[in-house]
Amino acid sequence: MPHETNGSGITRSREPASPEAARQSHSHSGWLKPFAVALPVLVSAAALAPRWATRTYPLDAELVGSPSMETIKAPYDFEVVDQETTERLRAESVALARRVFDFDVELGTTQSAKVEAAFDAALEVKAGFVEVNPLYRDPTRLTRYTRGKLEDELRLLLDEVEPQALLGVELSAPEIALLRERLFDAHIGQVLAEVVEGALSQPVVNDLQVLEEDIGRGLTVQKLPDDGTADLVVNEVDSIADVERARANLTHSLGQLLPDLPEQERAILGGIAAKLVQGNLTLSLRGTQIAREMARLGVKSVKVPYKQGEVIVRDGERVTARHLLIFEELSRGSAGKSTLLVATGGGFLVLLLLFAGFGPGRRWVHLQGRDLLFLATLFTLVVSLARLWLMFTADVQDVFSKAPPEAFVFILPIAAGAMITRMVLRVEAALLFAIITSVTVGLMVETQVSFIIYSMVGSVIGTSAIRTMFQRSALFRAGLWVGLGQAGVAVALQAFDANTAVTGYVVVASVAFVSGILAAIVSLAMTLVVEAVFGYTTDLKLLELANLNHPALKAMIVQAPGSYHHSVIVGSLVEAAAEEIGANALLTRVMAYYHDIGKGENPAYFIENQRGGHNPHNKLKPSMSAIIIRRHVTDGLELARKYRLGEQIMAGIAEHHGTTLIQFFFQKAKEAEDESNPVSEQDYRYGGHKPRSREAALVMLGDAIEAASRSLAEPTPARLQGLVQRIINLKFSDGQLEECDLTLADLHSIAKSFTRVLKSIYHGRPEYAGVVNDMTGKKPNGDLDSKPQKQTEDRNSESKEDRPDNLRRLGLD
Repeated sequence: MPHETNGSGITRSREPASPEAARQSHSHSGWLKPFAVALPVLVSAAALAPRWATRTYPLDAELVGSPSMETIKAPYDFEVVDQETTERLRAESVALARRVFDFDVELGTTQSAKVEAAFDAALEVKAGFVEVNPLYRDPTRLTRYTRGKLEDELRLLLDEVEPQALLGVELSAPEIALLRERLFDAHIGQVLAEVVEGALSQPVVNDLQVLEEDIGRGLTVQKLPDDGTADLVVNEVDSIADVERARANLTHSLGQLLPDLPEQERAILGGIAAKLVQGNLTLSLRGTQIAREMARLGVKSVKVPYKQGEVIVRDGERVTARHLLIFEELSRGSAGKSTLLVATGGGFLVLLLLFAGFGPGRRWVHLQGRDLLFLATLFTLVVSLARLWLMFTADVQDVFSKAPPEAFVFILPIAAGAMITRMVLRVEAALLFAIITSVTVGLMVETQVSFIIYSMVGSVIGTSAIRTMFQRSALFRAGLWVGLGQAGVAVALQAFDANTAVTGYVVVASVAFVSGILAAIVSLAMTLVVEAVFGYTTDLKLLELANLNHPALKAMIVQAPGSYHHSVIVGSLVEAAAEEIGANALLTRVMAYYHDIGKGENPAYFIENQRGGHNPHNKLKPSMSAIIIRRHVTDGLELARKYRLGEQIMAGIAEHHGTTLIQFFFQKAKEAEDESNPVSEQDYRYGGHKPRSREAALVMLGDAIEAASRSLAEPTPARLQGLVQRIINLKFSDGQLEECDLTLADLHSIAKSFTRVLKSIYHGRPEYAGVVNDMTGKKPNGDLDSKPQKQTEDRNSESKEDRPDNLRRLGLD
């Protein structure tokens, strides 16, 4: 360490560059923040790209029948379509599909209309004949001869009616003769039309042989034209009549409707009706084709499920066509993804998560450039290691083939990343890191949702379990809680997947618990690397520094015992206050231990180290004394670098006086001031930065209050309380606390804590017989406040010189 010596023999070290300035310069480097953002985005894109994340599979048809060169397992849960079984089931479904027939519901009406048209034509002829022969209307006026003659004339006229043309069927001579003989009787025509329409109101097929294919499965009847009603499903094919059966029923119907007509004539009329009854049910080729296609489409593809880790083909097992089908499915799943698109999407997703968590307006995260670089590096390490592990998972599964596939993923100690982050940064940053890491790694795992939940719960528990650690076992306790939490999530996920195997629950729970312990071990191991590479001071490092056997403190107790004792007392003061306001009590205490180590360079120039009443400042000018007093800060920073105490402790050294005025020597210089050489207040202020953390502010207040409390002649509770309040008010009014986040409520709690601790330090003690007699020559009177007169006078005299209003001791600190 370079030194200079002034004319008075005082050792002085050259002013080192401020560590805060160096850190600010580093954190504001133009390239650092963009690099800290680009690195995790690029790493995520590469890790999520399917070309790197998946593998290729043998697809050559010539491999069928040859032994497999490796054991291939399912990389994730998937299903393969069994084409052979699917086609067989579809063929069966098509074979069972009902054929569709068209039912001409208007045929009966059409045929009935033909009958009505024929008889209507005859009716017109008869109407004309009646007009010419009005006597035909009144049969009572006609003789039998006359009537017969008129009917013969009418028959001759009816010969002009062509019933065959009107009915659309060819009639026999007897059938035509009967109609003319009966003079196309309107009642007969009405009955004939009714019988024909009734026979065709139900489906009638021309030949029953057409329906033989439908026996046992039924058929579907659709009406033509469509009237909007549902199609008729006929399960019993025998219920459908053919033309012969329908015609055979006509004679019976005519006998019921024309009972007075001779049987022979009814038979002739039945023949006419039979010629009008035709098949109205015909096979619909298009409808049947549609029905069969629907039946085919109704059979879903038969899929064979494969669970992650399930063996598809073993090493040495012969490859079959079914294996190639599975390999094609796996390759298709990979080839269906665009490497560029997947990589871009994954990187953009991580970029959005980074922006949401650490973007503009997130000042509460309090991240500097170094912190971003640390997070980016840790994220890269976590994602890369997870990617490597997932690549070798299949090989590990071969060794432990009976273990559930989830176990090989749950063993990843992902929670270690968030735990390491929490050890060096605030809880908000650790939680954001946990979310981003869990989502990214979860996207690499095929069981995405399950692992994201599992990882996030473990990381959040680890973040919450790590607070201030006063012993290393606290980290392992945190790992225990992480393991228990992860085990609970693993069991819940198994239950959610309806896994009924008890061994599966036991294995995944055990693996998840071990993962939590591994996370603690990894965090402990990585702490040393993080401290060395990034210069962080973790709680574990603070535990080492809190050991009073540290070389820096051992040197201090030898060189400056008074300052050492003062630092220990300040440590007790500020630790209690830090616990009161929720600050880092361990960090605050360690800051207090080392805040004055620079006094060991020139210990005699500080009043707590002076012995025998000798004060070297009596021979120096106030300006020189101020330089020496101020020097202990920069000397302390150089010693902190030498002993690698870390930036947080260096911040406590640099900021514990802030820009406080060295009041005693400033007043002394003002008294000797002349007009030609005015005294500048700036020359008598400390050159450090004002406290920027609550811990550094506590050290400033505790340092000043502990030093001032020694100047009290009678440290009664009331005087101690007043002293604490005055010192805090002085620092507050001087603006020394304006850059830290202490609130007025915090200052009130700090004052109460300081007063309580000081009262316990300066509590009264009883006089012991013999000891007091030897010192004063008086008998003890049992009054704790009574003092020998000379001792009291000496203290009163000292109190006038060193009363706290002067802050004389503060000026010498």
